[in-house]
Amino acid sequence: MTDIRLVHMADIHLGYTGSISLIFGEGERGAGRYVREVDIEQAVRRLTESIRDAQPPVDVVIIAGDLFHRSVPLPRAIARAARMVNVLISAGIDVVIVDGNHETSSSMHPGSPTVYLAELGAHVANGGDCLVLQGDRWHNPRLRGTLAVHALPYRAVLERQFPGVVPVSGCLNVLVTHGRIKGMKEEMNTLGRVTSDIPSEVLSRGWDYVALGDSHFHRYQPMQQAPAYYAGSLEALNFGEATAYPPQRDDRNAVRGAIDVRLRPGAQAVLSTLENVGRRPVLRLKAIDAADMEPETLMQALHDRITAELPREALVRLEVTACPIDVYERLDHEAIYRLCQQFRRCEIPFGTVYPVAEQNGATASEASLNDQWEAFIASQIGDDMELPWYLEQGQQRIEAARMQVQGARLESGEE
Repeated sequence: MTDIRLVHMADIHLGYTGSISLIFGEGERGAGRYVREVDIEQAVRRLTESIRDAQPPVDVVIIAGDLFHRSVPLPRAIARAARMVNVLISAGIDVVIVDGNHETSSSMHPGSPTVYLAELGAHVANGGDCLVLQGDRWHNPRLRGTLAVHALPYRAVLERQFPGVVPVSGCLNVLVTHGRIKGMKEEMNTLGRVTSDIPSEVLSRGWDYVALGDSHFHRYQPMQQAPAYYAGSLEALNFGEATAYPPQRDDRNAVRGAIDVRLRPGAQAVLSTLENVGRRPVLRLKAIDAADMEPETLMQALHDRITAELPREALVRLEVTACPIDVYERLDHEAIYRLCQQFRRCEIPFGTVYPVAEQNGATASEASLNDQWEAFIASQIGDDMELPWYLEQGQQRIEAARMQVQGARLESGEE
């Protein structure tokens, strides 16, 4: 028989806005809309069209959770998801969707946002049980009698509904689910969420392929003894997922996209990448250690790092560590502002170091005010949609306060 071609996607997060101050300006396409929300929509459109037009044809698309960023998504997110499903179903491609932790409300009352997509013909698993798709349940005749997909939604993971999740004899078996694999080094994902774990034993029950969601690293394999992979997110959603610049070998954030899987009875799954070509660059530049730098040296280092070679549409972050406060205050902040204006967004958080305070033998904190604010907000704000706004507002006020203090010192003749 010929191969079954399966595309594994996950962690799309339609409806994610990112920083609420990052908005397309007047005259731009998408004016007034959140940049990151539009970026994700465009990524979905590109991948959907690529899958629709692929040769040989794709048989089934699997979305392993977090198609939406919220359990109650906004209308645009629902419309984009419906368009994706409609395009794929119209092309004769089956679509399987399981709820992830972002779609799963703490209450059963509102239901699941993915229920809308079942009305368009998608196979949706959003309850507390595993949905097994095989035989006549497939729209695509090539899958009947050949493929069984075991769709285990996040609520079933929460409720530990694993005992009956076992392969069906006589066909290819794919498990699709969402969560951390027990024993993974990272306890939380890059959005700061801790998700329920999936026992590694469940993944070792003889599956031909396991499609996982939650980790945003592309083609990350948490267990060597099982063909289980995370597809990762289509776009880098924050600087924790940013690509290193200059490029580094083995950078887990260097590639984003879906996994193209070829399945054949009695053979190992063959994997390749359907890359999200055209995604917005999200870059983390090599940090600058300013401990022993004078203002002129630090300014030159900033110019060297933030070069015109970087793409103007990029989101860029450059950390400056251990910067003495007197050096920070003597920097040309207007020139730094102009450097940052070259790009869609450029953040330069300074880790400033204050001199030792001799009064009462106390020592001032060596952590920057920005870092202290970030740590405080992270401990107080649980909603990752609100977190960027609080961080930005606090950093703006810290910077304004510093400039005010510096101006007062200049007027009083202290500098």
